[in-house]
Amino acid sequence: MEEWNKETALDEVEINEHDMQNEWNMQPVIYLENSLRVSELVHRRDSLQRDKIKTIKDVQKVSTGKVLSDAALGRELDTDQELIDLNFQISNAKASVSALQQKKASLENLQELLINGISAEPKSPDEKKAMREHIQKGVREKNGESKKGSG
Repeated sequence: MEEWNKETALDEVEINEHDMQNEWNMQPVIYLENSLRVSELVHRRDSLQRDKIKTIKDVQKVSTGKVLSDAALGRELDTDQELIDLNFQISNAKASVSALQQKKASLENLQELLINGISAEPKSPDEKKAMREHIQKGVREKNGESKKGSG
């Protein structure tokens, strides 16, 4: 499994508006890869944690003859750098998956905008006429106000 890379993650969530077909084709593949990365990292962390718990308990039992409390065991695990690093990698991988979910929503919205027309210009002749009249009225009012203000 390849390590999480910030630059790669940023590239994967970037949308190329000029190649929407490729964006749609690659989205599920990239999403699956990142989701599997999360699963693999969680599995690796859980396996490592299990092994560390066994080791810590064995060492404690041999050295003191007592059983370690759950709170003490938790503190030991919380300070283990290897587990801290794995949790950081898991957080980054989950952030990538979340960003890819957002990318999918953005692709859907962008596709809808492209189909329906990105600009907000009116579609029907009546809407166009009303918009033009509204703009002209605004221009006339602005020009009238500026003439009054300058004189």
